Amino acid sequence: KLGIEDTTPPVAPTDAHTEADGAVIKVAWDASESTDVVGYNMYRGTEPGVTAETGSKVNIGLATDGEVIDYNAIADVTYYYVVTAVDGAGNESEPSNEATGVILSVPDEEAPDAPTALAGTPADAEASLTWTASLAEDVVGYRVYRSLETGAFIGAEVVSGEASLTSPEYSDTA
Repeated sequence: KLGIEDTTPPVAPTDAHTEADGAVIKVAWDASESTDVVGYNMYRGTEPGVTAETGSKVNIGLATDGEVIDYNAIADVTYYYVVTAVDGAGNESEPSNEATGVILSVPDEEAPDAPTALAGTPADAEASLTWTASLAEDVVGYRVYRSLETGAFIGAEVVSGEASLTSPEYSDTA
């Protein structure tokens, strides 16, 4: 008996859409209308126009429940996803519509601990400042402010420049 080889791909899934959920992106879709579909593949990229050829496959085995969770998404990176249907003969459909997803990082609204042990050493036309670095792990630099008045430094001039100092020392020559 001669078998007829199935070379017809299934109909593409529809309505692919994303939902950022904490540190993951959930991608869901409506099933293909083809009756011989055994599962789905999901592909992603960081540029629009993702296809099975240009995107990275997210799921390891075929997805069967209409949703895949992308556990490897990086915060603040926009990802583009498409889903394809796969039938029992291994034929893969054209991609679904493209869905976009992004995980927004949580803004850091807590100030780090202040540096301690500020010491100034006057010299000819300059003052050298040193301090003990903050113990906070997320400190990326320091700014030095100068004022001719004691007390609060509201509106004081930033003398270290707009870029933060990375070491706990500064020489003021003004």
